[in-house]
Amino acid sequence: QRGIAWRLSGNLERSLEDLTRAIRIEPSSDCYYERGATYQAAGNHAKAIEDFNLSIEFRPMHPHLYYARALSRRAIGDLPGARADHQKARELDRR
Repeated sequence: QRGIAWRLSGNLERSLEDLTRAIRIEPSSDCYYERGATYQAAGNHAKAIEDFNLSIEFRPMHPHLYYARALSRRAIGDLPGARADHQKARELDRR
């Protein structure tokens, strides 16, 4: 939770430190998602995608993970990947 609070307060470096520490202690979908969101906020979309990929491995049926990854894919110019993620998220939302 502290990593999220750091991100919301604008301290992305501290957020990444805390979230990385949390992942070392107990990797989870939520930790990877939150660290990915912090990387995304910092403009490091390649790292954000890596973390969203790991989060999806834990919880492949959660549409918000695909929406998040789509934003970073679009930011790096991977428009086909972004479209595919949006499509997957929409399919999961309908379930």
